[in-house]
Amino acid sequence: HTISLDPSCYLAYYNRAKCYFALGSHQEAISDYTTAQELLIDCKHTLSPDNIIEAKIVQNRGLIYFKLREYVHALDDFKFVAMDLAVRDKLSKKLAIPLYQATGISLHRLGQVNQAVNYMKLMLELDITCIHGYIGRATVYMD
Repeated sequence: HTISLDPSCYLAYYNRAKCYFALGSHQEAISDYTTAQELLIDCKHTLSPDNIIEAKIVQNRGLIYFKLREYVHALDDFKFVAMDLAVRDKLSKKLAIPLYQATGISLHRLGQVNQAVNYMKLMLELDITCIHGYIGRATVYMD
């Protein structure tokens, strides 16, 4: 209903995309995340520089691509988020580890072994006790 009242409201598309994802309507969710990102780009000049909503939009879309095994698109989104957050120095350990893991797995699935290992190493640099970093790196080495 919000979208019909204000079709330029990126948050409405963002929230509807989350609902579509929960319902298993992945293509609709991707479409709404893309629309939300496009609308957000149009109104960025009015947002606070600390607003990380675009990173959330793109990361969520990347996770859907990953789930659909569309690793090239997932990788593009994950790298965008990592760069965007790193530029703003907002890449906390809590955000970075799963982002690096998903990026590493995507790279591995695309046959980019050295880059995949590097992302697994980044996880371990952030948290030496991160079991997912060790398992991910070992999996890449085994292939």
